[in-house]
Amino acid sequence: MLLQKEKRRPPFITLVGEPGTGKTTMGCMFPSAVVLRLEDGVEAVPDRFKPELMEKIETTEQLDQQLRWLHGKRREHGIKTVIIDSATRLESMIEAEIVANDPNNPQSINQACGGFGAGVKAVGNRQAYFRKLLGVLNEKGDFTVIIIAHSTTELVEPPDGDNYTRHTLRLSKHSMAPWVDDVDMVGFIQLHRYVRGAKEGNDKGIGAKAGKAKSDGTRIIVFGPRAGNVSKNRFSLEHKVGDDYLELPDPNKPDTQNALMPLIPYFVENGYCGAQKEEKSVDEPELLQDDFPADENVPVEDLDDEPAI
Repeated sequence: MLLQKEKRRPPFITLVGEPGTGKTTMGCMFPSAVVLRLEDGVEAVPDRFKPELMEKIETTEQLDQQLRWLHGKRREHGIKTVIIDSATRLESMIEAEIVANDPNNPQSINQACGGFGAGVKAVGNRQAYFRKLLGVLNEKGDFTVIIIAHSTTELVEPPDGDNYTRHTLRLSKHSMAPWVDDVDMVGFIQLHRYVRGAKEGNDKGIGAKAGKAKSDGTRIIVFGPRAGNVSKNRFSLEHKVGDDYLELPDPNKPDTQNALMPLIPYFVENGYCGAQKEEKSVDEPELLQDDFPADENVPVEDLDDEPAI
């Protein structure tokens, strides 16, 4: 057995934040992007970064087919970035399908699959299946993968400290791992804000007063671990920019570039950020059916019929 260096693959990134913070726009600023539309979030993307669009997705089977088509036709279409918009909408779609297909006619996902949390676990398993499909595109198809997710807040109860609230993905706990643990970066996008007029109370909280949050519209992306939100990266970015966040420029300005790409080694080494890429002749392997994980719920089909782009 010979030791060898692992080939650097494109990044697999989750972008999370509240509505209107520019998650989809940020994703579309990566090279040659296509959006797989489980919801419509591309209207506000500036014309300069308008992505290619696949047909609107109404079922998880359609998502499965579009992913397989993108991989199978990768030598022809020139797409380099696949954006899923959004994992939150995918969660709702999976839940609805599981409930609708359960012969016991459950009233909600909590009663599905026999109840006792089995339905929620089934949703998480389905999310993990799509993470595997996207992993094939990322690792064998050389696609950058961007997952868009909406945010919510949750109460954290650490065993060694006081409880606190943090921003997280609006997903069930069984659906979090594919889009948090198994990605290279979780970037939390938010408005840079400050609070005026807040007042602390006494030991019992009496006299406390909530302040008013204000912002000048500047957006930041947090990519280092923080107690206040779910975020991380595997690129040691905090060492390069001196902190765990980056201020994002206005995407509507004509000279705006993707602020993250120069910090990610794959893009630098492959000539996306001004460096010259060393051209090498490599025979690309043909797509094998076994590249994709089997799924008894989604038949493996010949995808010669191309979805509309």
